[in-house]
Amino acid sequence: MKVQFIGEPISVPGKKDSDGKPSSNRIGIATVFPKSGIIVTLPGVHTTQRMAYTDRIDQERRNQGLDPLDSDQRMEIWLGAVDLLMDDEHVFIRPDPDRMDLSFEADQLLQTIVPRQCIRFLFANNDKVRSAINLRGEAWRIQPLPRSMDDMCQMINRSRVAVQGKPIYYYCGVRGTRILTYQQFVQLGEMRVEELRQHLQEIATLGNRRNAMGWEELQLFMAGHGLQVADLLPESLAEYGGVQLREMHRRACERFAECVPVAFKQDDVKLAEWRNRMYCTLIAQGDDTLSDEDLLGLSNEYFMQIRWLPGARIEGKELIFDTVTNTGELSNSIVHELICNVIREHDKIKFINIGQVERSVSNRVDQKDNGRREVYIMHFRTRDSTRDELQIIRFHKWGVRERLEEGKDLTQAMLESEEYTDFILDRRLACRQLGMNLVSSLITRKIQEIYYGKQGHLNGMRIWTPYVQRDYISGVATDKVPPAKLRDSEFVRSLAQMLGQAAASNLIVGRATPDHKVVFDDGDEILLSNPAGQVTDMVIADPTGAFMNFEHPLTKDAPAYAAPINRRKDRLGNREVFTEIYLQAFVARFDQIQNAYRRHRAAFDSLFSHRRRDPGGNLAHRWTMILKRLDSADPDKLCKIIRDHIKR
Repeated sequence: MKVQFIGEPISVPGKKDSDGKPSSNRIGIATVFPKSGIIVTLPGVHTTQRMAYTDRIDQERRNQGLDPLDSDQRMEIWLGAVDLLMDDEHVFIRPDPDRMDLSFEADQLLQTIVPRQCIRFLFANNDKVRSAINLRGEAWRIQPLPRSMDDMCQMINRSRVAVQGKPIYYYCGVRGTRILTYQQFVQLGEMRVEELRQHLQEIATLGNRRNAMGWEELQLFMAGHGLQVADLLPESLAEYGGVQLREMHRRACERFAECVPVAFKQDDVKLAEWRNRMYCTLIAQGDDTLSDEDLLGLSNEYFMQIRWLPGARIEGKELIFDTVTNTGELSNSIVHELICNVIREHDKIKFINIGQVERSVSNRVDQKDNGRREVYIMHFRTRDSTRDELQIIRFHKWGVRERLEEGKDLTQAMLESEEYTDFILDRRLACRQLGMNLVSSLITRKIQEIYYGKQGHLNGMRIWTPYVQRDYISGVATDKVPPAKLRDSEFVRSLAQMLGQAAASNLIVGRATPDHKVVFDDGDEILLSNPAGQVTDMVIADPTGAFMNFEHPLTKDAPAYAAPINRRKDRLGNREVFTEIYLQAFVARFDQIQNAYRRHRAAFDSLFSHRRRDPGGNLAHRWTMILKRLDSADPDKLCKIIRDHIKR
């Protein structure tokens, strides 16, 4: 179907003019009618664009001697339209969650004039939209939310739009609502009378309308539900003289000011409170936090850190990869290999989406050492299940490529890569033996990659890259607990108890960074809750750094375990109670692990007897050193050291 435009044609996103600037015919909004292949790009709002299309049909009918459309016919045409938003890089489809078929028809039509990789879907937080797109293996096409403060600022600044006059509104693309701030409203007073009249009339008109999705066309930012545009402006301003108009605007500003908190009277993305609230308004969030259910039930720290990549779906027995262009422009060989690994082992997969975690969700500051750090989220569903599955994929820090980059020959690099895999699995076993509550299962796999690196004579050679895959833990990391929860006495007691128990195991196994800084309470400890919100357990997602500190006495690391209390000292409702429960739990758990070793000494000592012991520091050697240190430790002395380092 050939696309026809009412208004200026849509230019290809990213296209530049001869000066290297975005094409001048870029527009903010458009409305597409998939059944007829019409796209309306006339200035205005989506409602007026729908009106323009039905008016054109009426004109054509009159030319043919037919009656104009009746109200039911006009409404049927309106409901068959899909809203578009555009910037210099993308065309965004705003789908009706109950009519995803229309959105996909609009998508197919747009692909005849716009590259597929430039077309994205809004409504990332809507379950129906997300599910429909996920089932196509196209999670990457859901427009992601900003991943940093700079991205948030850029999003806010780029959301400024106009209707017929100046860009005085911030546009919420999810709902199609224009946001008018107090500052923008006040600054209208600097305009000439007729320009002021035009903008005030536009505000009055928009303030009395709802769009095709039922949302308000205009919202007064932070004015509360008690103030509406109708409270500020009359429906018509044609009869007002210049003096009367300015006086009316002045009184409206005073009324607006009474309802807006001081922090929101100035538009400034550098002001955290204003920026966060405007950002949440633009993504249609009700408050300044993101709920755990916003994206597949992933916890908050993942929400804005995932870049979804082209996935795959299974039709019948056929695996169909999602490609963007005939050349596979956005294809990803790693993702391809990860998907194939799963499909080769499971024949009941319905679809798979894979996203890359853009940056570490841990608060660990030591990330300076070399090694691979890629982490992926795998989202899939099996044919005999109604529930989606989430798994974490983490590539080994030291694989064949990393060893080759160190100058090792290929054979040595492969051997050391296999040894590192054994180390990871042995470390997991050792941590469980010493009381660490780890995830229930861990799978090790490999993918093929082509080596290109420092050893040029090996370029183009296939190598095998190892990774581990585990279930995603649905919970909240201890270091990311909302401040409000720390004022809940029941929650605080549970948190202190579980942190104290975990601290004992953590100290015993000597978790630390390569430069020997203690690793604890920084993102790997996940709190699990029941439906009522009560904490039921705490799981260690990844024992990274375990057995790093194995040579010096435990008294050297003990002071670091005062940090969980010191970090929360200003937010805890009852710091003294938290401290005592934490320390008591620490001592009790340490005693328990120490006594278990003394009762079953032979079993512990022989756990890695089948492994070669290397005094240079392999796990078998470290295990012996850790057990010797555990046997001689005094938990009460360690507790006193921790208490002495708690800040008063």
